[in-house]
Amino acid sequence: MSTGELISEALQTLGVLVWAAFGWVILAVAAATVLILASIAGLGRLYRLVRPPRLPKE
Repeated sequence: MSTGELISEALQTLGVLVWAAFGWVILAVAAATVLILASIAGLGRLYRLVRPPRLPKE
């Protein structure tokens, strides 16, 4: 095995270990981010529905 292959294998193993240890945290943060962004978009859409009409500029 060359040095590059060893480094590649080590990084893949490290990635698997990190995913095994913190995968649920990563998924929870990703889900929370999606929910927050969807909530912001929904609130903006709701505001546009209920805001008073703008007065025309003179």
